[in-house]
Amino acid sequence: MVKMDINSAWKQTCKVIFGEEIGDLVDFAPYLREYHYSPLVKGKSAISGKDVWIGTNRYCKGARLISQDEIGAGKPTAAYNNPDAQGKALAVSVKSMAALSINDVKDLDSLLDSLGETFCYSGNKVFGTCSSLENVDNCSDSHFVSNSHTVVSSKYVAYSAFIRQNSEFIFGSCTLINSSHLIRVLGTDSLVRSFECSWTTKSSDMFFTSHCRDCTECMFSFNLRSKKYRIGNLELERGKYLGLKKKLCAETVQHMKKHKSFPSVFGFSSKPSLNSMKDIFPAGSAGKAVMKTGTAPAWDKTGLETAFSETTKLIFGKELKGIDNYSKFLSERTDRVYGLTTPFGSKAFHSHYFRGGRVSETRLVSLEEALELGKLDIGPGWGGSLAQILERLERIAFYPAGMSEGNNHNNYAVPVQYTATDCYMVSDSTFSKKCAYCTHTQNCESVFGSGVLMMESSFCLRCHDCVRLNACTDMDGSKNCHRCMFCHNCEGLSDCMFCFNAKNLRYAIGNVEVGREKYEKIRAMVLAGLLKRLEKTGTFGFDICNLGCHKPKGK
Repeated sequence: MVKMDINSAWKQTCKVIFGEEIGDLVDFAPYLREYHYSPLVKGKSAISGKDVWIGTNRYCKGARLISQDEIGAGKPTAAYNNPDAQGKALAVSVKSMAALSINDVKDLDSLLDSLGETFCYSGNKVFGTCSSLENVDNCSDSHFVSNSHTVVSSKYVAYSAFIRQNSEFIFGSCTLINSSHLIRVLGTDSLVRSFECSWTTKSSDMFFTSHCRDCTECMFSFNLRSKKYRIGNLELERGKYLGLKKKLCAETVQHMKKHKSFPSVFGFSSKPSLNSMKDIFPAGSAGKAVMKTGTAPAWDKTGLETAFSETTKLIFGKELKGIDNYSKFLSERTDRVYGLTTPFGSKAFHSHYFRGGRVSETRLVSLEEALELGKLDIGPGWGGSLAQILERLERIAFYPAGMSEGNNHNNYAVPVQYTATDCYMVSDSTFSKKCAYCTHTQNCESVFGSGVLMMESSFCLRCHDCVRLNACTDMDGSKNCHRCMFCHNCEGLSDCMFCFNAKNLRYAIGNVEVGREKYEKIRAMVLAGLLKRLEKTGTFGFDICNLGCHKPKGK
Protein backbone atom coordinates (compact mmCIF):
# COMPACT_ATOMS: atom_id res chain seq x y z
CA MET A 1 0.00 0.00 0.00
CA VAL A 2 1.25 3.47 -0.88
CA LYS A 3 1.81 5.61 2.21
CA MET A 4 -0.39 8.69 2.53
CA ASP A 5 -0.76 11.52 5.00
CA ILE A 6 -3.60 11.48 7.53
CA ASN A 7 -5.77 13.93 5.56
CA SER A 8 -5.50 11.78 2.42
CA ALA A 9 -6.40 8.72 4.51
CA TRP A 10 -9.49 10.55 5.76
CA LYS A 11 -10.56 11.43 2.23
CA GLN A 12 -10.05 7.86 1.08
CA THR A 13 -12.17 6.59 4.01
CA CYS A 14 -14.96 9.02 3.11
CA LYS A 15 -14.95 7.75 -0.48
CA VAL A 16 -15.15 4.16 0.77
CA ILE A 17 -18.11 4.89 3.06
CA PHE A 18 -20.03 7.70 1.32
CA GLY A 19 -18.90 7.28 -2.27
CA GLU A 20 -17.19 10.68 -2.37
CA GLU A 21 -15.04 13.07 -0.35
CA ILE A 22 -16.70 15.52 2.04
CA GLY A 23 -13.83 17.91 2.80
CA ASP A 24 -10.61 18.17 4.80
CA LEU A 25 -10.15 16.34 8.10
CA VAL A 26 -9.45 19.46 10.15
CA ASP A 27 -12.85 20.94 9.27
CA PHE A 28 -14.56 18.06 11.06
CA ALA A 29 -12.34 18.07 14.18
CA PRO A 30 -15.02 19.22 16.71
CA TYR A 31 -17.49 16.65 15.38
CA LEU A 32 -14.94 13.83 15.47
CA ARG A 33 -13.86 14.64 19.03
CA GLU A 34 -17.37 14.20 20.46
CA TYR A 35 -17.14 10.45 21.09
CA HIS A 36 -14.03 10.55 23.26
CA TYR A 37 -14.79 8.86 26.58
CA SER A 38 -11.46 10.04 27.97
CA PRO A 39 -10.45 13.35 26.35
CA LEU A 40 -7.01 14.22 25.03
CA VAL A 41 -5.89 17.10 27.24
CA LYS A 42 -3.16 19.62 26.39
CA GLY A 43 -0.86 21.06 29.06
CA LYS A 44 2.59 22.59 29.31
CA SER A 45 5.84 20.95 30.34
CA ALA A 46 7.19 22.06 33.71
CA ILE A 47 10.68 21.71 32.19
CA SER A 48 10.52 23.38 28.81
CA GLY A 49 7.07 24.86 28.40
CA LYS A 50 6.41 22.67 25.36
CA ASP A 51 2.97 21.22 24.69
CA VAL A 52 2.25 18.01 26.59
CA TRP A 53 -0.68 15.84 25.52
CA ILE A 54 -2.28 13.65 28.19
CA GLY A 55 -4.88 10.99 27.37
CA THR A 56 -6.94 11.51 30.52
CA ASN A 57 -8.47 14.22 32.69
CA ARG A 58 -8.09 12.29 35.96
CA TYR A 59 -5.05 14.24 37.20
CA CYS A 60 -5.57 17.15 39.57
CA LYS A 61 -5.82 20.63 38.10
CA GLY A 62 -2.45 22.33 38.15
CA ALA A 63 -0.43 19.11 38.32
CA ARG A 64 3.14 19.29 37.04
CA LEU A 65 3.54 17.73 33.60
CA ILE A 66 6.55 16.64 31.56
CA SER A 67 6.97 15.15 28.11
CA GLN A 68 8.10 11.55 27.85
CA ASP A 69 11.14 12.61 25.86
CA GLU A 70 12.25 14.89 28.72
CA ILE A 71 12.70 12.05 31.19
CA GLY A 72 16.41 11.63 31.92
CA ALA A 73 17.65 8.15 31.02
CA GLY A 74 18.61 6.35 34.23
CA LYS A 75 18.29 9.50 36.37
CA PRO A 76 15.87 10.13 39.20
CA THR A 77 12.88 12.21 38.18
CA ALA A 78 12.98 15.25 40.41
CA ALA A 79 11.36 18.62 40.88
CA TYR A 80 11.56 20.57 37.66
CA ASN A 81 10.74 24.22 37.38
CA ASN A 82 11.20 26.99 34.86
CA PRO A 83 12.69 30.10 36.51
CA ASP A 84 12.16 32.44 33.59
CA ALA A 85 9.27 32.94 31.23
CA GLN A 86 11.35 31.99 28.20
CA GLY A 87 12.44 28.70 29.67
CA LYS A 88 16.13 29.35 28.97
CA ALA A 89 17.30 28.13 32.34
CA LEU A 90 16.23 24.93 34.02
CA ALA A 91 16.61 24.20 37.70
CA VAL A 92 16.57 20.64 38.99
CA SER A 93 16.05 19.86 42.64
CA VAL A 94 16.85 16.30 43.65
CA LYS A 95 15.96 14.87 47.02
CA SER A 96 17.67 11.53 47.29
CA MET A 97 16.12 8.98 49.59
CA ALA A 98 19.55 7.39 49.75
CA ALA A 99 20.77 10.42 51.69
CA LEU A 100 17.61 10.79 53.74
CA SER A 101 17.87 9.49 57.28
CA ILE A 102 15.15 7.23 58.61
CA ASN A 103 14.87 9.63 61.52
CA ASP A 104 13.94 12.45 59.14
CA VAL A 105 10.89 10.50 57.94
CA LYS A 106 8.65 10.55 60.99
CA ASP A 107 5.35 9.67 59.36
CA LEU A 108 3.46 9.53 56.09
CA ASP A 109 2.98 13.30 55.96
CA SER A 110 6.70 14.03 56.32
CA LEU A 111 7.48 11.53 53.57
CA LEU A 112 4.99 13.19 51.21
CA ASP A 113 6.45 16.61 52.07
CA SER A 114 9.95 15.41 51.28
CA LEU A 115 8.94 13.99 47.90
CA GLY A 116 6.09 16.28 46.91
CA GLU A 117 7.95 18.23 44.24
CA THR A 118 9.14 15.08 42.48
CA PHE A 119 5.67 14.08 41.29
CA CYS A 120 5.39 14.94 37.57
CA TYR A 121 2.89 13.27 35.25
CA SER A 122 4.18 12.29 31.84
CA GLY A 123 2.47 12.90 28.50
CA ASN A 124 3.41 12.56 24.82
CA LYS A 125 4.15 8.91 25.61
CA VAL A 126 5.35 6.85 22.65
CA PHE A 127 6.49 3.24 22.81
CA GLY A 128 7.90 0.74 20.34
CA THR A 129 8.28 1.65 16.67
CA CYS A 130 6.12 4.62 15.65
CA SER A 131 6.17 7.23 12.91
CA SER A 132 4.24 10.27 11.68
CA LEU A 133 2.65 11.17 15.01
CA GLU A 134 1.02 14.48 15.91
CA ASN A 135 -0.52 15.42 19.25
CA VAL A 136 -0.67 11.91 20.72
CA ASP A 137 -0.26 10.16 24.06
CA ASN A 138 0.25 6.50 24.92
CA CYS A 139 0.90 5.39 21.36
CA SER A 140 2.61 2.05 20.70
CA ASP A 141 3.87 0.52 17.44
CA SER A 142 1.60 2.73 15.34
CA HIS A 143 1.96 5.03 12.36
CA PHE A 144 0.20 8.11 10.98
CA VAL A 145 -1.71 8.98 14.16
CA SER A 146 -3.08 12.43 14.95
CA ASN A 147 -4.90 13.96 17.93
CA SER A 148 -5.45 10.57 19.57
CA HIS A 149 -4.39 8.53 22.56
CA THR A 150 -4.03 4.90 23.59
CA VAL A 151 -3.40 3.60 20.08
CA VAL A 152 -1.69 0.21 19.76
CA SER A 153 -0.49 -1.56 16.60
CA SER A 154 -2.62 0.57 14.28
CA LYS A 155 -2.26 3.15 11.51
CA TYR A 156 -4.08 6.11 9.99
CA VAL A 157 -5.94 7.09 13.16
CA ALA A 158 -7.24 10.57 14.04
CA TYR A 159 -9.37 12.05 16.83
CA SER A 160 -9.76 8.60 18.39
CA ALA A 161 -8.89 6.66 21.55
CA PHE A 162 -8.40 3.07 22.73
CA ILE A 163 -7.70 1.75 19.23
CA ARG A 164 -5.95 -1.62 19.15
CA GLN A 165 -4.99 -4.77 17.27
CA ASN A 166 -4.18 -3.83 13.70
CA SER A 167 -6.95 -1.30 13.13
CA GLU A 168 -6.56 1.24 10.34
CA PHE A 169 -8.31 4.24 8.78
CA ILE A 170 -10.12 5.09 12.02
CA PHE A 171 -11.59 8.56 12.61
CA GLY A 172 -13.55 9.98 15.55
CA SER A 173 -13.92 6.56 17.15
CA CYS A 174 -13.32 4.95 20.54
CA THR A 175 -12.69 1.51 22.05
CA LEU A 176 -12.28 -0.92 19.20
CA ILE A 177 -10.08 -3.71 17.83
CA ASN A 178 -9.47 -5.44 14.48
CA SER A 179 -11.39 -2.87 12.42
CA SER A 180 -10.88 -0.63 9.39
CA HIS A 181 -12.39 2.34 7.55
CA LEU A 182 -14.59 3.65 10.34
CA ILE A 183 -15.99 7.10 11.12
CA ARG A 184 -17.63 7.82 14.50
CA VAL A 185 -17.84 4.29 15.87
CA LEU A 186 -18.03 3.40 19.56
CA GLY A 187 -17.18 -0.08 20.79
CA THR A 188 -16.55 -2.71 18.16
CA ASP A 189 -14.60 -5.76 17.14
CA SER A 190 -14.07 -6.71 13.49
CA LEU A 191 -16.12 -3.97 11.85
CA VAL A 192 -15.28 -2.52 8.41
CA ARG A 193 -16.54 0.30 6.17
CA SER A 194 -18.98 1.74 8.69
CA PHE A 195 -20.26 5.11 9.91
CA GLU A 196 -21.95 6.33 13.11
CA CYS A 197 -22.26 2.97 14.87
CA SER A 198 -22.31 1.79 18.47
CA TRP A 199 -21.84 -1.76 19.76
CA THR A 200 -21.96 -3.05 16.20
CA THR A 201 -19.57 -5.99 15.91
CA LYS A 202 -18.37 -8.59 13.41
CA SER A 203 -20.16 -6.72 10.63
CA SER A 204 -19.48 -4.75 7.45
CA ASP A 205 -20.95 -1.80 5.54
CA MET A 206 -23.05 -0.57 8.45
CA PHE A 207 -24.46 2.97 8.49
CA PHE A 208 -26.01 4.57 11.60
CA THR A 209 -26.60 1.40 13.61
CA SER A 210 -26.62 0.36 17.26
CA HIS A 211 -26.27 -3.04 18.92
CA CYS A 212 -26.02 -5.10 15.74
CA ARG A 213 -23.90 -8.21 15.25
CA ASP A 214 -22.98 -10.45 12.31
CA CYS A 215 -24.72 -8.11 9.89
CA THR A 216 -23.88 -6.57 6.53
CA GLU A 217 -25.34 -3.73 4.49
CA CYS A 218 -27.68 -2.25 7.09
CA MET A 219 -28.62 1.41 7.56
CA PHE A 220 -30.45 3.23 10.37
CA SER A 221 -31.04 -0.02 12.22
CA PHE A 222 -31.06 -1.15 15.86
CA ASN A 223 -30.69 -4.43 17.76
CA LEU A 224 -30.23 -6.78 14.80
CA ARG A 225 -28.57 -10.19 14.60
CA SER A 226 -27.32 -11.79 11.37
CA LYS A 227 -29.27 -9.53 9.00
CA LYS A 228 -28.55 -7.78 5.70
CA TYR A 229 -30.14 -5.28 3.34
CA ARG A 230 -32.06 -3.50 6.10
CA ILE A 231 -33.06 0.16 6.36
CA GLY A 232 -34.78 1.08 9.61
CA ASN A 233 -34.77 -2.67 10.38
CA LEU A 234 -37.01 -3.12 7.32
CA GLU A 235 -35.82 -5.90 5.00
CA LEU A 236 -35.48 -4.86 1.35
CA GLU A 237 -34.63 -6.60 -1.89
CA ARG A 238 -30.92 -6.19 -2.66
CA GLY A 239 -31.34 -3.95 -5.70
CA LYS A 240 -33.81 -1.66 -3.95
CA TYR A 241 -31.57 -1.46 -0.88
CA LEU A 242 -28.49 -0.49 -2.89
CA GLY A 243 -30.44 2.17 -4.79
CA LEU A 244 -31.74 3.72 -1.58
CA LYS A 245 -28.31 3.48 0.03
CA LYS A 246 -26.80 5.54 -2.80
CA LYS A 247 -29.51 8.18 -2.39
CA LEU A 248 -29.18 8.33 1.41
CA CYS A 249 -25.37 8.56 1.21
CA ALA A 250 -25.70 11.49 -1.20
CA GLU A 251 -28.03 13.27 1.23
CA THR A 252 -25.64 12.54 4.09
CA VAL A 253 -22.75 14.05 2.13
CA GLN A 254 -24.76 17.21 1.48
CA HIS A 255 -25.63 17.51 5.16
CA MET A 256 -22.03 16.96 6.28
CA LYS A 257 -20.56 19.39 3.78
CA LYS A 258 -22.96 22.05 5.00
CA HIS A 259 -22.91 21.41 8.76
CA LYS A 260 -19.55 19.63 9.25
CA SER A 261 -21.44 17.12 11.39
CA PHE A 262 -24.29 14.61 11.36
CA PRO A 263 -26.99 13.60 13.88
CA SER A 264 -25.82 11.09 16.47
CA VAL A 265 -27.04 7.50 16.65
CA PHE A 266 -27.74 8.37 20.31
CA GLY A 267 -29.84 11.40 19.38
CA PHE A 268 -33.24 9.96 20.26
CA SER A 269 -33.94 11.32 23.71
CA SER A 270 -37.68 11.82 23.91
CA LYS A 271 -39.45 9.56 26.38
CA PRO A 272 -41.67 7.03 24.61
CA SER A 273 -45.33 7.54 25.51
CA LEU A 274 -47.46 4.82 27.06
CA ASN A 275 -49.44 4.59 23.83
CA SER A 276 -46.29 4.04 21.80
CA MET A 277 -45.28 1.26 24.20
CA LYS A 278 -48.64 -0.43 23.59
CA ASP A 279 -48.25 0.04 19.86
CA ILE A 280 -44.85 -1.63 19.93
CA PHE A 281 -45.93 -4.63 21.97
CA PRO A 282 -49.72 -4.87 22.37
CA ALA A 283 -51.04 -6.60 25.46
CA GLY A 284 -50.75 -10.37 25.21
CA SER A 285 -48.12 -10.29 22.45
CA ALA A 286 -45.26 -12.76 22.56
CA GLY A 287 -42.73 -9.96 22.79
CA LYS A 288 -44.36 -8.42 25.84
CA ALA A 289 -44.60 -11.80 27.52
CA VAL A 290 -40.91 -12.46 26.99
CA MET A 291 -40.05 -9.10 28.52
CA LYS A 292 -42.05 -9.69 31.66
CA THR A 293 -40.65 -13.16 32.33
CA GLY A 294 -37.18 -14.08 33.46
CA THR A 295 -35.76 -13.65 36.97
CA ALA A 296 -32.26 -12.83 38.02
CA PRO A 297 -30.32 -15.87 39.26
CA ALA A 298 -29.27 -16.01 42.91
CA TRP A 299 -26.01 -14.21 43.60
CA ASP A 300 -23.37 -15.60 45.96
CA LYS A 301 -20.96 -12.95 47.25
CA THR A 302 -18.78 -15.32 49.28
CA GLY A 303 -15.98 -15.83 46.77
CA LEU A 304 -15.73 -12.10 46.04
CA GLU A 305 -15.53 -11.19 49.74
CA THR A 306 -12.79 -13.76 50.26
CA ALA A 307 -10.84 -12.36 47.31
CA PHE A 308 -11.13 -8.82 48.69
CA SER A 309 -9.86 -9.89 52.11
CA GLU A 310 -6.98 -11.81 50.55
CA THR A 311 -6.02 -8.84 48.39
CA THR A 312 -6.02 -6.37 51.28
CA LYS A 313 -4.02 -8.81 53.40
CA LEU A 314 -1.46 -9.11 50.62
CA ILE A 315 -1.13 -5.33 50.22
CA PHE A 316 -1.65 -3.95 53.75
CA GLY A 317 -0.71 -6.97 55.85
CA LYS A 318 -4.22 -6.79 57.30
CA GLU A 319 -7.49 -8.24 56.05
CA LEU A 320 -10.29 -5.78 55.40
CA LYS A 321 -13.73 -7.35 55.54
CA GLY A 322 -17.02 -6.31 53.99
CA ILE A 323 -16.27 -4.87 50.57
CA ASP A 324 -19.29 -2.54 50.60
CA ASN A 325 -17.90 -0.88 53.72
CA TYR A 326 -15.15 0.48 51.47
CA SER A 327 -17.31 1.55 48.54
CA LYS A 328 -16.29 5.23 48.91
CA PHE A 329 -12.61 4.31 48.94
CA LEU A 330 -12.92 1.99 45.93
CA SER A 331 -15.15 4.25 43.82
CA GLU A 332 -13.18 7.49 43.83
CA ARG A 333 -11.93 7.09 40.24
CA THR A 334 -14.47 4.70 38.73
CA ASP A 335 -17.72 5.03 36.83
CA ARG A 336 -20.72 4.29 39.00
CA VAL A 337 -22.98 1.34 38.22
CA TYR A 338 -26.64 1.96 39.01
CA GLY A 339 -29.97 0.25 38.59
CA LEU A 340 -32.87 1.51 36.49
CA THR A 341 -36.36 0.57 35.36
CA THR A 342 -36.87 0.36 31.61
CA PRO A 343 -39.90 1.81 29.77
CA PHE A 344 -41.27 -1.75 29.68
CA GLY A 345 -40.96 -2.26 33.45
CA SER A 346 -37.87 -4.47 33.56
CA LYS A 347 -34.89 -3.92 35.85
CA ALA A 348 -31.40 -3.38 34.43
CA PHE A 349 -27.96 -2.10 35.43
CA HIS A 350 -26.21 0.69 33.60
CA SER A 351 -23.04 2.80 33.70
CA HIS A 352 -21.95 6.06 32.11
CA TYR A 353 -18.68 4.42 31.09
CA PHE A 354 -17.81 4.45 27.42
CA ARG A 355 -21.05 5.23 25.55
CA GLY A 356 -23.47 5.18 28.49
CA GLY A 357 -23.51 8.89 29.26
CA ARG A 358 -24.65 9.67 25.72
CA VAL A 359 -27.81 7.57 25.85
CA SER A 360 -31.10 8.90 27.20
CA GLU A 361 -32.20 6.78 30.16
CA THR A 362 -35.76 6.93 28.83
CA ARG A 363 -34.67 4.66 25.97
CA LEU A 364 -32.52 2.19 27.88
CA VAL A 365 -33.83 -1.37 27.87
CA SER A 366 -32.72 -4.77 29.08
CA LEU A 367 -30.78 -7.03 26.74
CA GLU A 368 -33.82 -9.31 26.31
CA GLU A 369 -35.99 -6.33 25.47
CA ALA A 370 -33.45 -5.03 22.95
CA LEU A 371 -33.47 -8.30 21.04
CA GLU A 372 -37.27 -8.27 20.95
CA LEU A 373 -37.27 -4.66 19.75
CA GLY A 374 -34.94 -5.69 16.95
CA LYS A 375 -37.92 -7.47 15.40
CA LEU A 376 -39.62 -4.11 14.78
CA ASP A 377 -39.07 -1.87 11.74
CA ILE A 378 -40.01 1.65 10.67
CA GLY A 379 -42.79 0.33 8.44
CA PRO A 380 -43.63 1.09 4.80
CA GLY A 381 -44.46 4.41 3.19
CA TRP A 382 -41.63 6.52 4.57
CA GLY A 383 -40.72 8.02 1.21
CA GLY A 384 -37.03 7.19 1.10
CA SER A 385 -35.64 10.53 2.31
CA LEU A 386 -33.08 11.00 5.06
CA ALA A 387 -35.34 13.32 7.06
CA GLN A 388 -38.26 10.90 6.95
CA ILE A 389 -36.12 7.98 8.11
CA LEU A 390 -34.68 9.92 11.04
CA GLU A 391 -38.18 10.90 12.10
CA ARG A 392 -39.43 7.31 11.99
CA LEU A 393 -36.52 5.94 14.02
CA GLU A 394 -38.17 7.05 17.28
CA ARG A 395 -40.13 3.78 17.04
CA ILE A 396 -37.11 1.46 17.07
CA ALA A 397 -34.29 3.52 18.65
CA PHE A 398 -33.76 1.69 21.94
CA TYR A 399 -30.44 0.83 23.52
CA PRO A 400 -29.53 -2.08 25.80
CA ALA A 401 -28.33 -0.89 29.19
CA GLY A 402 -25.72 -3.63 29.07
CA MET A 403 -24.68 -6.73 27.24
CA SER A 404 -23.71 -10.29 28.12
CA GLU A 405 -21.71 -12.59 25.88
CA GLY A 406 -19.58 -15.64 26.46
CA ASN A 407 -19.64 -17.80 29.61
CA ASN A 408 -20.74 -15.61 32.53
CA HIS A 409 -21.39 -16.84 36.06
CA ASN A 410 -22.43 -15.30 39.39
CA ASN A 411 -22.08 -11.62 38.47
CA TYR A 412 -24.17 -8.81 39.92
CA ALA A 413 -24.45 -5.17 38.82
CA VAL A 414 -22.12 -5.73 35.85
CA PRO A 415 -23.70 -4.04 32.80
CA VAL A 416 -21.17 -5.36 30.29
CA GLN A 417 -19.87 -8.86 30.90
CA TYR A 418 -17.92 -11.07 28.56
CA THR A 419 -16.86 -14.37 30.11
CA ALA A 420 -16.81 -12.99 33.65
CA THR A 421 -17.22 -14.74 37.01
CA ASP A 422 -17.90 -13.48 40.55
CA CYS A 423 -17.78 -9.81 39.55
CA TYR A 424 -19.70 -6.97 41.18
CA MET A 425 -20.21 -3.28 40.39
CA VAL A 426 -17.94 -3.36 37.33
CA SER A 427 -18.98 -1.34 34.28
CA ASP A 428 -17.23 -3.72 31.87
CA SER A 429 -15.78 -7.06 32.94
CA THR A 430 -14.06 -8.99 30.15
CA PHE A 431 -12.36 -12.34 30.81
CA SER A 432 -12.14 -11.39 34.48
CA LYS A 433 -13.09 -12.89 37.82
CA LYS A 434 -13.54 -11.71 41.40
CA CYS A 435 -13.36 -8.01 40.55
CA ALA A 436 -15.48 -5.22 42.05
CA TYR A 437 -16.01 -1.47 41.98
CA CYS A 438 -14.08 -1.09 38.72
CA THR A 439 -14.68 0.68 35.43
CA HIS A 440 -13.11 -1.81 32.99
CA THR A 441 -11.14 -4.97 33.68
CA GLN A 442 -9.75 -7.29 31.03
CA ASN A 443 -8.09 -10.61 31.86
CA CYS A 444 -7.93 -9.64 35.55
CA GLU A 445 -8.45 -11.42 38.84
CA SER A 446 -9.07 -9.89 42.28
CA VAL A 447 -8.84 -6.29 41.10
CA PHE A 448 -10.79 -3.67 43.06
CA GLY A 449 -11.47 0.05 42.68
CA SER A 450 -9.71 0.43 39.35
CA GLY A 451 -10.49 2.73 36.45
CA VAL A 452 -9.84 2.50 32.73
CA LEU A 453 -8.24 0.21 31.61
CA MET A 454 -6.85 -2.58 33.81
CA MET A 455 -5.41 -5.54 31.90
CA GLU A 456 -3.80 -8.84 32.88
CA SER A 457 -3.47 -7.85 36.53
CA SER A 458 -4.23 -9.49 39.89
CA PHE A 459 -4.63 -8.61 43.57
CA CYS A 460 -4.66 -4.85 43.03
CA LEU A 461 -6.45 -1.85 44.54
CA ARG A 462 -7.22 1.49 42.89
CA CYS A 463 -4.95 1.12 39.87
CA HIS A 464 -5.71 2.81 36.55
CA ASP A 465 -4.72 2.15 32.95
CA CYS A 466 -2.13 -0.49 33.87
CA VAL A 467 -0.97 -3.83 32.47
CA ARG A 468 0.41 -6.88 34.29
CA LEU A 469 0.45 -5.61 37.88
CA ASN A 470 0.46 -7.85 40.94
CA ALA A 471 -0.18 -6.92 44.58
CA CYS A 472 -0.19 -3.17 43.88
CA THR A 473 -2.21 -0.21 45.04
CA ASP A 474 -2.66 3.29 43.60
CA MET A 475 -0.74 2.80 40.38
CA ASP A 476 -1.27 4.75 37.16
CA GLY A 477 -0.16 4.12 33.59
CA SER A 478 2.32 1.41 34.59
CA LYS A 479 3.14 -2.14 33.60
CA ASN A 480 5.03 -5.21 34.80
CA CYS A 481 5.21 -4.11 38.45
CA HIS A 482 5.02 -6.15 41.67
CA ARG A 483 4.16 -5.05 45.22
CA CYS A 484 4.34 -1.36 44.40
CA MET A 485 2.25 1.64 45.41
CA PHE A 486 1.75 5.24 44.32
CA CYS A 487 3.75 5.01 41.10
CA HIS A 488 3.06 6.65 37.73
CA ASN A 489 4.34 5.73 34.27
CA CYS A 490 6.64 3.03 35.56
CA GLU A 491 7.78 -0.31 34.16
CA GLY A 492 9.53 -3.30 35.67
CA LEU A 493 9.38 -2.11 39.30
CA SER A 494 9.37 -4.41 42.31
CA ASP A 495 8.82 -3.27 45.91
CA CYS A 496 8.76 0.43 45.10
CA MET A 497 6.68 3.42 46.18
CA PHE A 498 6.19 7.03 45.11
CA CYS A 499 8.16 6.52 41.90
CA PHE A 500 7.32 8.52 38.78
CA ASN A 501 8.57 7.87 35.23
CA ALA A 502 11.01 5.12 36.22
CA LYS A 503 12.07 1.69 34.99
CA ASN A 504 13.61 -1.46 36.45
CA LEU A 505 13.97 -0.43 40.10
CA ARG A 506 13.75 -2.46 43.29
CA TYR A 507 13.32 -1.25 46.85
CA ALA A 508 13.03 2.32 45.59
CA ILE A 509 11.32 5.36 47.09
CA GLY A 510 11.00 8.51 45.01
CA ASN A 511 12.94 6.80 42.17
CA VAL A 512 15.98 6.09 44.35
CA GLU A 513 16.87 2.56 45.46
CA VAL A 514 17.35 2.58 49.22
CA GLY A 515 17.92 -1.09 49.94
CA ARG A 516 15.57 -3.68 51.36
CA GLU A 517 15.99 -2.88 55.07
CA LYS A 518 15.32 0.85 54.78
CA TYR A 519 12.54 0.28 52.26
CA GLU A 520 10.66 -2.19 54.46
CA LYS A 521 10.87 0.13 57.50
CA ILE A 522 9.46 3.06 55.58
CA ARG A 523 6.87 0.86 53.87
CA ALA A 524 5.61 -0.33 57.26
CA MET A 525 5.32 3.27 58.40
CA VAL A 526 3.45 4.24 55.20
CA LEU A 527 1.01 1.33 55.50
CA ALA A 528 0.29 2.19 59.13
CA GLY A 529 -0.49 5.75 58.12
CA LEU A 530 -2.70 4.67 55.23
CA LEU A 531 -4.70 2.23 57.34
CA LYS A 532 -5.18 4.83 60.06
CA ARG A 533 -6.59 7.28 57.53
CA LEU A 534 -8.76 4.62 55.92
CA GLU A 535 -10.25 3.48 59.21
CA LYS A 536 -10.87 7.07 60.37
CA THR A 537 -12.23 8.72 57.20
CA GLY A 538 -13.00 5.86 54.81
CA THR A 539 -10.26 6.87 52.38
CA PHE A 540 -6.57 7.85 52.19
CA GLY A 541 -7.22 11.55 51.60
CA PHE A 542 -5.04 11.44 48.47
CA ASP A 543 -4.39 9.11 45.57
CA ILE A 544 -1.99 8.57 42.68
CA CYS A 545 -3.91 11.05 40.53
CA ASN A 546 -3.59 14.06 42.83
CA LEU A 547 -0.09 13.58 44.25
CA GLY A 548 1.08 15.98 41.52
CA CYS A 549 -0.63 18.80 43.39
CA HIS A 550 0.75 17.94 46.81
CA LYS A 551 1.85 21.01 48.74
CA PRO A 552 4.18 20.52 51.72
CA LYS A 553 2.96 21.97 54.98
CA GLY A 554 3.86 25.61 55.41
CA LYS A 555 4.08 26.30 51.67
